[in-house]
Amino acid sequence: MPVVNVYKYLGILFSTRLSFSAACQDLVSRAKNALFCIMRKLYVLNNNSLAIFLKLFDSRVQPIAQYGSELWALDEVASVHIEKLHLFALKKFLGVERRTPNDFVYGDTGRYPISIHSVIRCINYWLKLLQMPDSRLPHKAYLMLYRLDERGKVNWVSKVRKFLFLYGFGVVWVNQSVGDCRAFVSVLRERLIDCRWQNWASHMHESERFSTYCGFNGFLHETKLYLKLDFD
Repeated sequence: MPVVNVYKYLGILFSTRLSFSAACQDLVSRAKNALFCIMRKLYVLNNNSLAIFLKLFDSRVQPIAQYGSELWALDEVASVHIEKLHLFALKKFLGVERRTPNDFVYGDTGRYPISIHSVIRCINYWLKLLQMPDSRLPHKAYLMLYRLDERGKVNWVSKVRKFLFLYGFGVVWVNQSVGDCRAFVSVLRERLIDCRWQNWASHMHESERFSTYCGFNGFLHETKLYLKLDFD
């Protein structure tokens, strides 16, 4: 039996250091193959529609990149690799340099980091674990991690707890339940997106480097009105 530092199980690379960086790098490599295939097809068809490209990216590339995100979505280091793929795809389609500020790309395409989708998948899985019967092994494993977290041992449950408290859903964690899962996830998704655009708009307006861009980008003004921010 060979001794290895990284091994693949159910399509996910696990390391002896309990890090998902290698797993996400592997997912990005596989997702890039699908991305290049899409871009070649669009080139042959002479189709430069951003809406079509984004639709194909979300349906063909993103699922590959987010495989197993229920486990690594709250790992910031691992999520960076996935977001780099997202930005690489957007910049490649727009035909801009890789050094182009990421905020410009988000603004011109109206996109937000796909890590939000990964986090939603993670929280959905957490809710699923809560609703499982006590006899199910995944539920028993969750309770074990929950008790370890109470003792100060950092694990996946710890990250879920910190995330919920960070975005104002601490009561959900304390109760270990939600009334309507779909309604809760919908509210959570809206809050994550709103917080993202609020931070984006604030950063764009406060930076002198982006003053010229702000004057020409209509999406920034729409976001500013939507969030009801007073920058004056």
